[in-house]
Amino acid sequence: MPQKPKSSVSTIPLQTGRGLLGHVRDTYDAISRRAYQLFESRGGEHGHDQQDWLQAESELLQPFNADLKETREGYEVIVAVPGFALKDLSASLEENHLVIHGRCEQRERKKEGALKVKSQASREFLQVLALPEAVEIERGSAVLEGETLRISLPRSGETQKRRPSAA
Repeated sequence: MPQKPKSSVSTIPLQTGRGLLGHVRDTYDAISRRAYQLFESRGGEHGHDQQDWLQAESELLQPFNADLKETREGYEVIVAVPGFALKDLSASLEENHLVIHGRCEQRERKKEGALKVKSQASREFLQVLALPEAVEIERGSAVLEGETLRISLPRSGETQKRRPSAA
């Protein structure tokens, strides 16, 4: 009898701001390194800097859609993150912005005839969502279920007190 694949559910810690500027700086540095690698791979031929930069961006920055839904208790964010493991993801709250960052390195080794080929590629995304009201990140949760990241963020106590109760 074939075995069912095990369901993988893991949690990631939610943090208060590391600094959006830090994430942007890291991303800029990674793109810069990759653009330079492309420049070197052409033998240092000048005149293709913009093309190298745009290719590096397209290789490193993956578009990921995040779905922000209002719930009774606060907000839920759902992001499909195929190929990313728990260790590759982080989420933080900076003022009223949820910052979701993912970065993974993929290494591949294969043999082509007498040659052994080793390659390395990075995938990265940075998603910043403006939240409509204050939330309490300390009471929130972030769970990775397979390839789906679910982040629950309850409204702050002050916001709940001001909201009219449902009749």
